[in-house]
Amino acid sequence: MQPNEKVLLQELDEPISHWQKDEQRLYTICRWIGAQLEKEPRAKLLVFVEQPETLQTLQLQLAAELNRRRLRVAGLHVGMSVKERERAAHNFTHSETTAVLLCDQLGGEGRSFQAASWVVHVDLPWDLGAIEQRIGRLDRMGREQATRILSISSTHPVESSWSQLVWQHAELGTRSLAGLQFLAEELQREMVANATAGRASLLTGWLAKVRARIMDERQRQSEEQDPDQIFDRQRFDAEEAQELIDELVVDSVVGFPPLGDWAKKTGIVLKSTREPDIYDVDVGGQTR
Repeated sequence: MQPNEKVLLQELDEPISHWQKDEQRLYTICRWIGAQLEKEPRAKLLVFVEQPETLQTLQLQLAAELNRRRLRVAGLHVGMSVKERERAAHNFTHSETTAVLLCDQLGGEGRSFQAASWVVHVDLPWDLGAIEQRIGRLDRMGREQATRILSISSTHPVESSWSQLVWQHAELGTRSLAGLQFLAEELQREMVANATAGRASLLTGWLAKVRARIMDERQRQSEEQDPDQIFDRQRFDAEEAQELIDELVVDSVVGFPPLGDWAKKTGIVLKSTREPDIYDVDVGGQTR
């Protein structure tokens, strides 16, 4: 380990320890899940937890909470065998009694959980792409219901600043990171540097400028796109393009499939524009 890496880990130890000892966080999420299932008995909640120890503790607490409702919580994490993970994913998707699936980072890779009603972030990784992948387990093409998001955040300056960047500035859950990959990596590095400096004023001043940087980059990306290239690449003539447009206008009233067929013909990749509901809940239990 390099000397600077050791210093970085030592400086991060305090906020991490603060987070792990925060029993109020686990109490809040258990209470909220219980209340949500009381309102929506058939709801399914996909819950992401970054720390394995926290996942195991939360699973035990939720099991006690859900047993009273004759419901179950399943886990999907790196410590399980492939067969165990597949069984957990299948039960969550197909069993009416498995209401909650707890996932570590493994749950965000290559799986579809469109049966879920909510995606819940007990914590947030310092990686915007990873958070978008979490949301993408639910928010996929063909999904009929809105993706509802709950994020738990403490009042610690580091965690609350990162939560603000994710949901208010980057607007994850309502907007894509497409075109922002390089800026996202830059912001993540800056976040780590400011967090380890140990001064809340640095984070405050930095955050004040982040939203403008993201908006400027999105505007630049938009201006660089040439809509004429879509048809140029596919070498459609004007008559054939008009036929496709007429087909879309006439047939789109019967449902979504004609739009998908048209997109395949043109080579255009479609993405749903439904905006999920974002719920940012701090440890005090208040919902914004």
